Amino acid sequence: MGLLTFVCLVIISQGSFPYVYADTGYVYYAAIQETGLYGDEDGIWISLPFPFQYDNNTFDSIFVTTNGYITFSSNIVAPYPQNFPDPTLPNGIIAPLWKDFVVYSGGRVKTALYGYSPYRYFVIEWDSIYLYGGNPGHRYKFEVILFENGGDGDSLVFSYYMIPSNDSGWQAVCGLESLDGEGGVVYCYDGSPNPIFSGKSVIFHRVQVEDDCASLVILEPSSTRGTGEELVPFGAVMNYTSIPRGRFVHLDIRSFSNELLYHDSLLVTIPADSF
Repeated sequence: MGLLTFVCLVIISQGSFPYVYADTGYVYYAAIQETGLYGDEDGIWISLPFPFQYDNNTFDSIFVTTNGYITFSSNIVAPYPQNFPDPTLPNGIIAPLWKDFVVYSGGRVKTALYGYSPYRYFVIEWDSIYLYGGNPGHRYKFEVILFENGGDGDSLVFSYYMIPSNDSGWQAVCGLESLDGEGGVVYCYDGSPNPIFSGKSVIFHRVQVEDDCASLVILEPSSTRGTGEELVPFGAVMNYTSIPRGRFVHLDIRSFSNELLYHDSLLVTIPADSF
């Protein structure tokens, strides 16, 4: 019997950049295609195997760097991470772990394509890299997974295979930034609020947000359930405005590859400043 794990995608965004994130079940896909990236402060443009949506735009290529991030808007390789949002270039960043890395002595940056159209996913993996000026024995291995079909679009996962035990995201940023640098969502900056460690995966997804009404928490089911079990979901939706709002609340159940398995909607009226 299969299992379903339920998470609430929490809206934590700045500016008109309504992305959500949630810890998810750990998953890791090995990459085998060499990018040719090597050394320090290097970057390369890579063609995507499918169009990818990001910040209301569609892209067919990405700029991959040795420093643990990718971007759509520039070919700048920046060694020092900046908290999001920041209008200073580079912008439009997807950063599973932005730090000053080097790719030497067996380190590689690789890619891979999995799945079948229209539910393929593209992997960019930083394999066995280490910090500039750091101990070559302290290696990092992590990846970002871009999904072809994201429903509303823009779905991706950060996964961490190997993070040194003395580093939980120290002097690093993990998150997303808008193309203009005016919006962003941060999962971890300098180890807070969510530490990074081996065996962790985080999913990001773009949602449509109106009038500052947002899902807060899934109350039921509160734990993993078998796929054969019947259940009635309960959740809380918060209205952050000073006037009542009527809004549709949507329930989507998706596979890990983001294929929509079930959808339902309910119109609810939410009093001002309450849920």
